[in-house]
Amino acid sequence: MTVRVALFDFDQTLIRENSLGSLFKSVSGHRLIWPHAVPAFFTKKCWSAGVRQAIKEHLYKRYLIGISECQLYELGQKQAHSYTPISEVVDALQKHAAGNGEVWIVTASPAPFVRGIIDSLGWPYHCLIGTNLPEVDGLYNGDLGLECSHEEKVININKAVRKQNGLVDLELAYGNLPPDLPMLLMAEKAFIVTEGKVRKLRKCHTLSVDNVLT
Repeated sequence: MTVRVALFDFDQTLIRENSLGSLFKSVSGHRLIWPHAVPAFFTKKCWSAGVRQAIKEHLYKRYLIGISECQLYELGQKQAHSYTPISEVVDALQKHAAGNGEVWIVTASPAPFVRGIIDSLGWPYHCLIGTNLPEVDGLYNGDLGLECSHEEKVININKAVRKQNGLVDLELAYGNLPPDLPMLLMAEKAFIVTEGKVRKLRKCHTLSVDNVLT
């Protein structure tokens, strides 16, 4: 039997915010995170991988080292109701689940943290695919590892499809540009979420962000 799947990004797709910011604030106890990201500007990573990636890796190393999966899940539960759901996307998620379809949430954020948020909010889902942080003796070592973002989302989705023996119909996908474009192109119908507004993706031969909006 073929499984009908809808793919959903999490940050700025199901919720308006980027949940990583509140995660780092919660763990660090700081109201403002950006002053503590300044050292990342003076690293080799900033020049080789870009400012955004350098800042992210710096904050992971500084604030998530020594955190357990259970602690990360509990942080997600505590933070859950501080976010603003995007109602149109959440409605699509619930409608798909109610129609006996499977909801797969695919996120670049740490998987246990997002799982805690979604479980607390009570949203139905079958599969959660996210970034799995490297551990040593059950505690995160501070490294970001292989982030579930861009093309890596496609790789991880395909792994989940193979577990279903390929009997999967990717009906829908919701995400934001540019990072989710590879994932969006996997689905029969795809929708782009920008600042809470949902627009249909126009499939085309050129994979340019400028050419995919209807």
